[in-house]
Amino acid sequence: MHRNRPPAPRRRLGPLSVSFRSDRSGAAAIELGILLPFITAALISMVDVGNAVYMKYDVERKMRLAIEGIERHGIDSDSVVAFANADGNAAFNGQNDVATNPATLSLSMSYLCRADDLTATSYDTIDDVQCLDYETWYTITVTRSYTGMFGKSFDLSTTADVMVD
Repeated sequence: MHRNRPPAPRRRLGPLSVSFRSDRSGAAAIELGILLPFITAALISMVDVGNAVYMKYDVERKMRLAIEGIERHGIDSDSVVAFANADGNAAFNGQNDVATNPATLSLSMSYLCRADDLTATSYDTIDDVQCLDYETWYTITVTRSYTGMFGKSFDLSTTADVMVD
């Protein structure tokens, strides 16, 4: 009498659920869907950091050109600025290896007066030298900022003090 009854639903789903659990045909797509936003954010962040590093390189390069301009032109501020703003053309005889460098360069000159015992006593401006024994100093500031893809702004500026003999 019991032989004609249909099997219980639990027994019918048993083999079906086992085959469903062993089927992995969509697992990779789901895993990719979960990880893709993180992979994309990491890639965008790497590009963003690369751009910031390149711009910092531009700032450092302009600083090096300004220091080289001081070595070549001494206390002539206009020549030093023109040399550093030439983007390498004046520095490397027309073999410019970098495109336009938009970093802003500013120079300020001061004199450090020394006492008879060679200790520093005061800083004076260019028009105000009040002593006979002094050192000439440039303060070089190169400024540039970078706003990343996520809206964060970074200051890439650098400053150096250089003595001119």
